[in-house]
Amino acid sequence: MQNDTDTGAGLLELIVELGVVGVSLIDHKPRELLYLHLQKLFISYMTGYNSGTTSRFKLIIGHMQLDNQLPLSIMPVALATESMPDSNHPVFKANIAVSNVTSNGIQVYPHVYIRVTDQTWRLNIHEPIIWALVDFYSNLRFVSTNNISTVTEVDPEIRIELVDISEIRLKISLETAPTQRPRGVLGIWSPVLSAVGNALKIQVHLRKVMHRSRYMRKSSIIPAITNRIKRDLIHNPLHLIFSVDFLGVTKSTLSSLSKGFAELSTDGQFLQLRSKQVWSRRITGVGDGLVQGTEAFAQGLAFGVSGVLRKPVESARQYGAIGIAHGLGRAFVGFIVQPLSGAFDFFSLTVDGISASFMRCVDILNNKHAPQRIRDPRAIHRDGIIREYDKVQAAGQMALYLAEASRYFACTDLFREPSKYAWSDYYEDHFIVQNQKVALVTNKRVILLQCVDLDKMDKKPSKILWDVPWEDVLALELAKAGYQRPSHVIIHLKNFRRSENFVRLIKCNVDEEHEPQALLICSSIRKMWRSHQADMKVVPLKVPGGQHDVYFAFDEDMREFHSFARPLLSPRGAASNVEERLINDTVNFQNMWSSEQEIRSRCKLLSKQVADDGRVFSIWRPLCPSGYVSIGDIAHVGIHPPHVAAVYKNVGGNFALPLGYDLVWRNCGEDYRNPVSIWFPRPPEGYVALGCVAVSAFEEPPLDSAFCVSERFAEDAVYEEQIVWASSDAYPWGCYVYQVQSKSLQFMAMRRPKEECELKPKKVSESYAQQALERS
Repeated sequence: MQNDTDTGAGLLELIVELGVVGVSLIDHKPRELLYLHLQKLFISYMTGYNSGTTSRFKLIIGHMQLDNQLPLSIMPVALATESMPDSNHPVFKANIAVSNVTSNGIQVYPHVYIRVTDQTWRLNIHEPIIWALVDFYSNLRFVSTNNISTVTEVDPEIRIELVDISEIRLKISLETAPTQRPRGVLGIWSPVLSAVGNALKIQVHLRKVMHRSRYMRKSSIIPAITNRIKRDLIHNPLHLIFSVDFLGVTKSTLSSLSKGFAELSTDGQFLQLRSKQVWSRRITGVGDGLVQGTEAFAQGLAFGVSGVLRKPVESARQYGAIGIAHGLGRAFVGFIVQPLSGAFDFFSLTVDGISASFMRCVDILNNKHAPQRIRDPRAIHRDGIIREYDKVQAAGQMALYLAEASRYFACTDLFREPSKYAWSDYYEDHFIVQNQKVALVTNKRVILLQCVDLDKMDKKPSKILWDVPWEDVLALELAKAGYQRPSHVIIHLKNFRRSENFVRLIKCNVDEEHEPQALLICSSIRKMWRSHQADMKVVPLKVPGGQHDVYFAFDEDMREFHSFARPLLSPRGAASNVEERLINDTVNFQNMWSSEQEIRSRCKLLSKQVADDGRVFSIWRPLCPSGYVSIGDIAHVGIHPPHVAAVYKNVGGNFALPLGYDLVWRNCGEDYRNPVSIWFPRPPEGYVALGCVAVSAFEEPPLDSAFCVSERFAEDAVYEEQIVWASSDAYPWGCYVYQVQSKSLQFMAMRRPKEECELKPKKVSESYAQQALERS
């Protein structure tokens, strides 16, 4: 900002100079649509110029580019100059002078200068951005006033002493996208636009304008500009004729034929896979066209041949015997039209590759460059909050958009499924781990990607090695694997078969000086996993009779909420004596699980693959009287419940809920009658966990399944001499169950024998009641 008063009385000049300016257009969803990038922006407003009779406005833009921020757009740059800009020559200059003195009510403009760079501008329009902007405008809410003004608007007359506007050269390209077009929006013109839209590559030359002493009404300025542009277009008919891209016409026609034959097949899987491939293809030359075209033809041929067997079976399953004839008809049609669709895709993509190579050669010969986005689209998370732009998160979001999976066909990952989770998931976090892999966290799952080049992971597709939806996560675990710090993140799966992996493994970097990467990844995964569980707490239920919806509230672990303060059993008689006691005995227990194996039919040729000691043991949970808590479940040999166990009164903060649970062991659903998972509480600071708990399901137990005791009231204990149960070769890993010598009879489960484990048993102090009374 500058004040200058030396050249005349009342002279004031306001100057704003900015090195780089970025403006984002974000819609209601939210998503970033456009990004305007300006460099060397100079704005000047001077009043009191020419002895106080004139004001002047000046605008200079050193470089300007408008980016299409829809992530998978094949035209990422909407507006830019054809060649690299010269830093000494701005792309736009405007100088407008306005007289502060009117003559007979006429507004006078001494001069209007507008200079645009002599380089050609490229305006690239990809059809989806048009519909996105239309949707953005339709959702705008303008504040309107109902006040009716009686003041008549005056259309003033203006006089421009000198108008000097330089010539402007434009190359306009349009790329259609029929698969992303709203249904029915163009009516019968939709196929016409799809066929000829890609052929429109128009060269526009707007001639220089220079006039002196022009009089006009203010309302006639816009119509005058429009008429001038129309005249310039009419005077350049040859440019319009020679702007038709005949290769583009051929490509569009072949692509439309391919789409038509694909829709005739009525094969949902084929249509879905082809649609994803169409709007994610990037053809940069003849090589890309031949490779992707061959893949499209092979895909159409494979689906057509396989449909001969698959479609009759699908129809028979859906409609019974009557559906076989329908399935045979669909199979016959698919056998013909799906290979034809693939063949037309092959020719279309080959033509597109030839066109791309030709345009690249022309640009090289003319010393022109293909503009790239200034930056990746802004990362927007599931919460919809617009945050400060983060380059790292934006690259991670692009990696999610580009990530492709293998489509299994006849037990072989033959075809690619591009951008598998581009539209279903929101990016949340990502981490670069060993071997050029990326651990990606979304609002719906955790994904492991294999990148070809980490520096270009936002430009080249990465391969999805595996992904785990939050519904399939059983537990998280950190492992050191021979290092001093955690080096692996283990994700336990809820459901698996013996032929499948029961965990997903992320191998992290361990040579960092700061917080271990494995801990950061585990925290990020746990945060989104818990957030997903929290979103599922309230489930609406439909009720008859026009009543309001009924909602069930769930706790953090997806069970119906109940408090440990409201027990399932209340003691009979002598209530006052029970309340006064800090230690009480319970004789009521709930059966959680027994190790009885599943009995298979005699037709099974393979024996059960469970190697245990042959004992049947059971796990029981004490049912506590009001105000009392349990420190763990009870395990013992046999299927009968224990006789009596001690429970403790929760007073004075002597007991506390655990922060969570760590998985110790889970069985394979194919081996036992009932599933089970055994967990060890994770105590808060200043407390100790004393025993394990079991759940007859593959899910984490409620927090109040067991309580942790204050360190003041915990002491060392020993195990019973006889082991309760051992299964060294159990699947997925071994388990050893020991009972602790304690009045509460809690048990400990471990993955190795007690002699090899560092975890030592503990129990509530024998003098707990006396110590608690003394402290109270």
